[in-house]
Amino acid sequence: MTTIRPALPEEIPLLAGAWYAMLDESGLLEPQLDPLWRESLERRFAAAMQGGEQRWLVVEADGRIAATGCAIFRAGSDVALMRPAATLAGIYTFPEYRRQGLARRLVTALIELCREAGCARIRLRASAAGRPLYESLGFVTSDEMRLDLA
Repeated sequence: MTTIRPALPEEIPLLAGAWYAMLDESGLLEPQLDPLWRESLERRFAAAMQGGEQRWLVVEADGRIAATGCAIFRAGSDVALMRPAATLAGIYTFPEYRRQGLARRLVTALIELCREAGCARIRLRASAAGRPLYESLGFVTSDEMRLDLA
């Protein structure tokens, strides 16, 4: 049996570990990783969760966390629309739980959170493995560009 629920403050270390694993598997880890990355992420997540800027959900299966995901809210951040916008991030399914539809259920729940918050737009950065899932849920590829200065 699986359930989707809000992440608890005591689960922040697990969320940070899942975030790291997601970046690692996507090839997005910085070459000069801050040795205090875990402590830094845990502090940021705790503050953002407490302040309501981040809403983390987890999928629990058989009493264990199987997947994580976060909606990051920015009020009025979509300049053209002047309505709240959100970014989905930290979407990660632990390897032993993959190919069971958990990510789809999780992302659908995150989309509903954003809808309830009045968001006009949701953004995310998709890995190659995740892109088909997001496209099947209606996300479209945009023309966002990036300049790395490091």
